Amino acid sequence: MYEFTVARSHILRNPKLAFFTIAAVTLAVAVIVVFMGLLGGFEEEIITSTVENNPHIYVQPKSEEKYIYLYRTVSAHLWDYPGVEAVSARLVGKAAARYKDKVRGVEFLGVDPADEDRLMKVQKDIVIGNFQDLESRKLSAFMGTKLAEELKLQPEDDFILARGNISMQLRVAGLFETGSAKDKSLVYIPLTTAQDLVGKGDVVSEVDVRIRDIYQAPYIVSDLNSILPIP
Repeated sequence: MYEFTVARSHILRNPKLAFFTIAAVTLAVAVIVVFMGLLGGFEEEIITSTVENNPHIYVQPKSEEKYIYLYRTVSAHLWDYPGVEAVSARLVGKAAARYKDKVRGVEFLGVDPADEDRLMKVQKDIVIGNFQDLESRKLSAFMGTKLAEELKLQPEDDFILARGNISMQLRVAGLFETGSAKDKSLVYIPLTTAQDLVGKGDVVSEVDVRIRDIYQAPYIVSDLNSILPIP
């Protein structure tokens, strides 16, 4: 009761000042509430654009090696681990894509299309074609829409993919659009085709994993390091 009496006396003494004080406090609380809402949305967007659009765990070769040779064994170990939703063995490399007088530096990704689609949900980004065609069409490729535009390529056009002294003619089986920089630089090709382009035999450069609960990744990685043989 005493506090109320004191507060009322202050308010009645200078109503205008009291009004501005209450308005300032109200505005400050509103700003904090709005900021927290924006921060929550921003955090969700970061998680979606970084974590959910990338593999959760990367298994890579030993520091002194460039490739994983017994990747099928590694993949089998990973699939047996609880909480793993997808495993994809990938061969990544740099190359030049050429069509007529147009040449662009690209990153190629050799994959098994079924495994890669489980890992990265590739088919949802496909605007032309069926990503699973990489399984039956060895000399085919899927590329980003902006890369195809820069090279003046249309679906079913042939182009040259060259790496060092090895080159091959591939056909555009389809196009994808992710809304990221990948649209200007990435080319998906069958894993066996990528292995022929690299010329190192039956190898991959990484085995990537998607898990059910991303926050369990550090614990899974720690456990995998103790039981997983990386050849």
